[in-house]
Amino acid sequence: MPNNYTVSDIEGVFPDYDTSEHIGDGGFKDVFRATLEGEDVVIKLFPVEGRQMRRRASRETRAMEEVNSPIFVELIEHFVEEINDVPTYVIVEEYIPGETLEERIASRDVGVSLATDVADALLECLTEFQDHDLVHR
Repeated sequence: MPNNYTVSDIEGVFPDYDTSEHIGDGGFKDVFRATLEGEDVVIKLFPVEGRQMRRRASRETRAMEEVNSPIFVELIEHFVEEINDVPTYVIVEEYIPGETLEERIASRDVGVSLATDVADALLECLTEFQDHDLVHR
């Protein structure tokens, strides 16, 4: 749904980052791959013009700060920046290479082993969220 931002929109805003590509989007954010000090990172951008969007972005950051588990990506930094005259919540996190679950399913390389791995990961996530009194939408 999003596509609020392009690589060229953010290159000048984040001179410390070498932004290479738009790698995806979700219900309300655009996701980019970049390099910071030689490390691959992900930059998530949330336009936060309204209160509801600010709360959503803030909840995601809170979850990342509170839950310390190998199953979650590492939060590197977060801040608000104006991009194209729009207040934008920025989350920078570690980049994990490899195929996504969606890509794996599309390749038809699925089976009981994958289903078990996914179920185990989901149960661990739910346990972590419960331990920190968090609810995932």
